Order: sequence, then structure tokens, then C-alpha cells
Amino acid sequence: MNLSTLRLAFAGTALVASMAASAADGTITFTGDITATTCIVGPGTGAEGAAKAIEIKLPELATSALGTDGATNGDTDFSLKLDGGADCVGQSGKLGKMAFSGANINPTTGRLTNTGTAANVEVELVSAGTPLHLANDKIDFAVNATGDNEFPMTARYRASGGAAGQGDVSTTVEYTLSYN
Repeated sequence: MNLSTLRLAFAGTALVASMAASAADGTITFTGDITATTCIVGPGTGAEGAAKAIEIKLPELATSALGTDGATNGDTDFSLKLDGGADCVGQSGKLGKMAFSGANINPTTGRLTNTGTAANVEVELVSAGTPLHLANDKIDFAVNATGDNEFPMTARYRASGGAAGQGDVSTTVEYTLSYN
């Protein structure tokens, strides 16, 4: 047997031995649930509309109320409410998250861009006294025993990029609920 063949045989044996020595240290198992529906969110206090089609009406303001970049005004308190239906009660005790998405979220400010005609206006959502960055923030909650959690929030105008211009304000945002 020549020296090259002997070296190759030795290298192959060393490779097999090293593979056996690097056996798995453990296993990770992934589990989850896929449900037909989740809790339905509807309008609570200060909100209008129906389940999954909630409307918040902000007040009419003079442009002077938003006369400088960063000014806020028109605070409108409202709440979103879980419906307490059987699908929601079935989530009782689980930890939930409400996340926001959609084309109207300004990724830099986290506020909702105006699709109406008023220039330099965004809509800001506030939860527990803190403005939400809708591109990043989620609302955490534990589903209560009756499945009718209520999420108090505030919506308001915010001048963005200068003083607000005259016109209408309109925007939308989607939400998604998930549970752990």
C-alpha cells in the first residue's frame, strides 16, 4: 500500500470519528395552534362602527391649533373591545398581542399618514399615556375570563413637517391579534 493511500484512509477515519464526536446536544420542538377565529375586536367607548370596522371621529380644528411642527391637538379618547364571544373566552388566560400594520404607517415616526387633503398632518395613537410607534410597538394583554378586554387609547392630530394645512384628514390602520 503506498503512502498516499494510507494517508487518505487515515484522513477518512478521522473525519468519521469527528462526526460521531459532534452528535446533537439536544432537541428543539416547535408547537402552536391554528384556530378558526380569534377574538373579534369591536368599538368600545368613544368609538363607532361595527366589529372589525371601527371608526374614530376626530374633532374639527383650526389650522392654528397645529401651527408648529410637532404640535398635537384634538385628543379623542376611545377604546377597542374584545367581543367576549366563545372564541375569545376560549383564549382566557392566554397572553395576547395587538400589532398594527398597513401602508399608512410612517415607518420613521410610527404615526399614521394622512391620505386626505390637509398637509403636514399625521394621526398619532396613544396608549397608557405613551405615543405608539405603530411600526414597532404592540399592545400586550392577558385575555380575561369573560373575553371582553377593553383597550383605552387616544387618537390625536400631530403636525409633522411644519404647520398643518387646511383640508380633511383620513387614514386607516390594520390590526392583528395573536396569543401565546
